[in-house]
Amino acid sequence: MADVADLLGLLASDTRWAPEVRHAAAASLTAGAAGSSGTNADSTTAHLVDVVKYPAIFGTAAAAVAASRLMAAADSESDLGDRVQRALSSARLSRRTLLRGAAFTTAALAFPTLAACERIIVPSTLLPGGVTASPNLLQIVVDDLNEYVGFLGGYPGTIHTPNLDALAAESLSFEQFHVTVPICPPSRATLMWGVDALTHQVYKRDIPAYLAFALAQPDHVTNVLANAGFTQYGGGKIFHESTDNSYHRPQWDHYLPTQYAAFDPPSGPDNIFFDYGTHPAGVDHPDQLLADFAIAKMQALAGNPVSRFHIALGFRLPHLGWVVPQAYLDMYPLDDVVVHDPTDGFDDLGPIGRSVLAPEVSLYWSEPRTWMEWVLLNGDRRVYLQHYLASISYVDHQIGRVLNELAAQPYANDTAVTLVSDNGYHHGENNTMRKGALRDQSTRVPFLIRHPDLTPQSFSTPVSSLDYAPTLLGLIGVTPPASMEGVDLVRELPTGFVTSYYRGNDPQALSRSHIATGDPQYRWVFHEVEPGHPRFNEGAYAGYPEVELYDRHVDPHETINLLG
Repeated sequence: MADVADLLGLLASDTRWAPEVRHAAAASLTAGAAGSSGTNADSTTAHLVDVVKYPAIFGTAAAAVAASRLMAAADSESDLGDRVQRALSSARLSRRTLLRGAAFTTAALAFPTLAACERIIVPSTLLPGGVTASPNLLQIVVDDLNEYVGFLGGYPGTIHTPNLDALAAESLSFEQFHVTVPICPPSRATLMWGVDALTHQVYKRDIPAYLAFALAQPDHVTNVLANAGFTQYGGGKIFHESTDNSYHRPQWDHYLPTQYAAFDPPSGPDNIFFDYGTHPAGVDHPDQLLADFAIAKMQALAGNPVSRFHIALGFRLPHLGWVVPQAYLDMYPLDDVVVHDPTDGFDDLGPIGRSVLAPEVSLYWSEPRTWMEWVLLNGDRRVYLQHYLASISYVDHQIGRVLNELAAQPYANDTAVTLVSDNGYHHGENNTMRKGALRDQSTRVPFLIRHPDLTPQSFSTPVSSLDYAPTLLGLIGVTPPASMEGVDLVRELPTGFVTSYYRGNDPQALSRSHIATGDPQYRWVFHEVEPGHPRFNEGAYAGYPEVELYDRHVDPHETINLLG
């Protein structure tokens, strides 16, 4: 097991830290043990505190050793104990936090060299005998669907998702599936290309960066399947697209262009925050048209079979605008809509952390406010949430229509079905609205696999959307290209950390969160100016990230920063 010298060696050799930090660690290492007197001992203690604060940099095993040494020293009557107490105070770390941090690291001690972004691949136990390749694939992608579905239990009130719940009961359901970046373009880059955000370098809604990556990388799921001889039917939002002449259209044999809205809801001062409304009777809804398209193609396939087919459906709801028929709004009377109390403060967050969780925006030339402040100032949160919930139920109905048609076809048992969302959505949790925050409501989404060889079950180990594309291809016996960085979750299971990223309003800062696969009780969040940028070693940053720690068991909405 590592000792103080090992920990200081980590500090001294890690180039991600500012030079003065590494030099101080090297000086402390030269001076000797942690019990040495004078400045070097104070420096050593401070460095041990850093190791505890930043386990995703130095490894959880090292953090556990550092925490145990600090706690032992803090209990002693020696001068070292006094120095430890002062260091803990200056770092705003409490003994309770150290105990929590030490508990978090227990499961990781079996991997003493484990680092934050290191993934150790072990055999999966989901299907020891392997998968008999299914010839066909029905791929369903839903836009902005968070954990507010019956089978995930994320909504505290009553949610009506009978078709999704029935599919989950027949599927392998990943209960802790987290996206790499919780916003549409970068999330879909990971989903469809099977690469990490560190590879595609899109960390927010940056359309030029997304398109630059997409146009340069041919090995996405639909291209791989086209080369494998699949007949492909696509409709709606599968990739992130903005025009009907999308770069990926040549890969489809039959394609339904994306339709964003059947009509424009009212806009202006009365509806400037969220597009929502009641869909007029007699006008086809885009998601209804998408389901109609899928049903027609499946019926045609019954009479004119092809060797192998891939149907990909990208449903727009519950993405804005929340425009649905009145019958679905009637499912959620306003008096029954359960909203979260928006009293979570930001006092325990640093400036980057706050800008990521609750960015301020200026509307109609007004002073900047957070989205939650705008909503509380101008609208009824229950109305917004009512329309979001109704949108979920509406898309649930359309997916049910598609699944019922598939069940009626002779090839139903030869078709794998997958369902995923690109990111979640906040409705008051963490005192924020919309998406992009590194919290469960934004990063955790449904992922279902129904396959003839898979036993329906819930799988609670955290997994990443990095593994979605290789898993999809593995289900139907197609070898993923070498460019894909994930693994087939049915055959292999990554251990270590599930990592999500986001870039907020500060263009030089990058935020990331880590959840340990062995013990998902805690989420670590780091906000830091990127190494190599001139600000990395300047001023308050000085190479040190802002750090947050959340106990997801006792604080499921991750509102209390234990390091704040």
